[in-house]
Amino acid sequence: MASGFNISPEQITPSYYNVTLTMNTTNYPVYSGSGTPTAAQGGVNPYDWNANTVYTGGVPSNAGYATALAQGNVRFERIMQLITSYADCRCIDPLVTVAGTSANFQPTALSFTLVFDRDEFILPEYSKVQAAAGAASSGTYSPSYQTQSYGVALTSYLGQDGSTIINTTARALQDIVTTAICSGSTSGWSKSYRVYSASQNGDGQATISIQQPATPATVFGTVSVSPVGTTGINF
Repeated sequence: MASGFNISPEQITPSYYNVTLTMNTTNYPVYSGSGTPTAAQGGVNPYDWNANTVYTGGVPSNAGYATALAQGNVRFERIMQLITSYADCRCIDPLVTVAGTSANFQPTALSFTLVFDRDEFILPEYSKVQAAAGAASSGTYSPSYQTQSYGVALTSYLGQDGSTIINTTARALQDIVTTAICSGSTSGWSKSYRVYSASQNGDGQATISIQQPATPATVFGTVSVSPVGTTGINF
């Protein structure tokens, strides 16, 4: 007997966004191997020292490299923390490009895909955050759920580069990722984190501090976000 329950394909078709970070040494300073890393170094890295599929050449060779690697890990964690504060999200298909196989090497590029079951609230909610932060307004946009407009116009604001109008979900995600990478601004943001110890050949907890690797406007330009077209499920 039929249950009488019907489901629309739109209700179970997730939205995908590809995120790409281009991390050259000018915008993402690299630890040189001596002394203590600055809080701006480390780049962005989803993989830690025991990710053997990435760092097949071994673990960090000293405490400085281990700290820089952890700083990259913390920045990636901040990205996911901020994004999931707006909507439930899954991260799939991370791809890291590094100059070598040792964990001493900082990523030069990173891409990953964000999957949302419901992404329609990200832009309106982020606009509220921009307004509260004092971002410059620039026109309006009409939020929509799928193809049906809410019938209201919301104020749009400029992104952290000072010129891009944040009026799409992809642009909102670009700005959110930028905010996460720039956690700590120029003063610093810290947390206790898992860090490799060369002397113990294992890991332990240490306080890791991060700052923005470059100005928010510069970091914004290193982040690219684009929606990925998908085919809906047919019933």
